[in-house]
Amino acid sequence: MGLPNVTRNKTVVIKNNLPEIFLGTPFNRKFGYDLTIVPAIIDGNIMLDPKPKMMIISVESGEELFCFQTSAIFKFKDEFPKEETYKLIYNLIMVAVDEFNEELKETKNSLAVNREFKKDTFEELYNDIEKAFMLNNAN
Repeated sequence: MGLPNVTRNKTVVIKNNLPEIFLGTPFNRKFGYDLTIVPAIIDGNIMLDPKPKMMIISVESGEELFCFQTSAIFKFKDEFPKEETYKLIYNLIMVAVDEFNEELKETKNSLAVNREFKKDTFEELYNDIEKAFMLNNAN
């Protein structure tokens, strides 16, 4: 079995409030996803938008100070067993992470220099994929 026909939009930056200069406040960088998976209810297609992001978090308060985030929507037919579908979703998330890293480099922002979203393993993302499916199937 080959890969299904996947359609997608171009990766776009949906949030970038990284300042040109940021001094004085201790911070941590945190990478994550706002993972959205819409099951094939209406047209037989699954829609995926991983929305990878890098957050700058205040060490003192734990609050998000700044964020850089991208979006790339993928659609494909729901025609495979669960495990194969999850593996396809994982592979598409990794495509989104690669594109996020490219967009982050292009900012040339001091908070982004030599930083990149490290790829999770399939096993690390499995529960997140499962939760995203359940969340949208509950409606």
